This record gives sequence, structure tokens and C-alpha cells, in this order.
Amino acid sequence: AQSTTLTLHIDRQNVVEDTKDAIIRCKPWELRRKLQVVFKGEEIAVDEGGVTRELFTLLADNLRLISDSILSSDVDASDSKFMGRLLGLAVYN
Repeated sequence: AQSTTLTLHIDRQNVVEDTKDAIIRCKPWELRRKLQVVFKGEEIAVDEGGVTRELFTLLADNLRLISDSILSSDVDASDSKFMGRLLGLAVYN
């Protein structure tokens, strides 16, 4: 049976890179699943939205670093793809 959730395993110390790596690897249809976030090394609990909100808060705190990277002259296409997918996930979830 196909899962109805997209589970991201994220290290708090590497939140941007872990999230980027996980999102970039996803197929577009996988991004339409309900997001479930698990922080590595922490007890797995049912994510009723609080853990997902926390991930987006941590990412927003680091948004300046992400946007500086995207706006620099050496733009990586994966950074643009990541931001687009991240925004889509935030709206969808």
C-alpha cells in the first residue's frame, strides 16, 4: 500500500541542508502528501502539525541564508527548485 504521508527525517543542527536534500529527492506527486516531520534523535510522536510548524519556523529563521544563496551570482538551480518546493509544501500543509 502506498503511504499517504511524506516523512522528512531532519537533523536540527543541519535543518536547511537536510530539508533541501529530502525535498529535492522527492517526486512531484510525493509533495502532495501530508507532511510528517521527525527530528533525528528525538522521540517519534504523532505530528499533529506542531512539529511541522516548528520545521517551517526553523527554516524561516534561516531564510536569509537561503535567499542570499539564491540571489548570489552563483545561483544553483537546485536552490531555486528547493525554494519553490518549500513554498508549495508550506501552502499545502
